[in-house]
Amino acid sequence: MLKSTRSGSKKGFTLVELLIALTISVLIILGFYSLFSGMEKINALSSQTVETQKLVVPIFKLMLKDVESASTRLGDVVLKTEGNSTLEFTSFNCYFTKGLCRIKYWTFKGFLVRTEINGADVPLCKVKNFKADYDRASGLVKIRITFENEKKVRFVFKVRS
Repeated sequence: MLKSTRSGSKKGFTLVELLIALTISVLIILGFYSLFSGMEKINALSSQTVETQKLVVPIFKLMLKDVESASTRLGDVVLKTEGNSTLEFTSFNCYFTKGLCRIKYWTFKGFLVRTEINGADVPLCKVKNFKADYDRASGLVKIRITFENEKKVRFVFKVRS
């Protein structure tokens, strides 16, 4: 609001009006900053989720094919749980040694590795943790993988008997 001074010739804003306008401007700028900062965090999280999904799908398909072609009649499922787990079983899903082979999933220097015994070690991806559980009664293999970005996935597969 413009006010006239006592002399009547000068008009301007009072100090209180300028402080109120400055306060309102600062609040609006802070609001926009927090909005854009929140959008940046959401974008980073969605990027991590996309990267994790790019890793999960091929690993899931490979493990599914391995476990679907496994059978307890071919050999026992071996599970070692010292620190990170090691999961080993016999399967027909062999790439390097055609036919029947033993497959092992384990971690080495932060990588989840798929090994065909008497075949090749194939690092699949970097992981922070790999845990597997096998219930002989139900034939269920439960796998938990924690990736480097702290994203976690769980798979449950059934081994044929």
